[in-house]
Amino acid sequence: MVKIIEDLGLWLNPTLQGWINYYWKFYKTDLYGLFN
Repeated sequence: MVKIIEDLGLWLNPTLQGWINYYWKFYKTDLYGLFN
């Protein structure tokens, strides 16, 4: 089960980073509340 979660994390991480980078560039004020 742990291996499946690790694989899922490795698969999703680049996608999530891409979304965060995109929204950080265009919607910084909206993300401040999410990360604070």
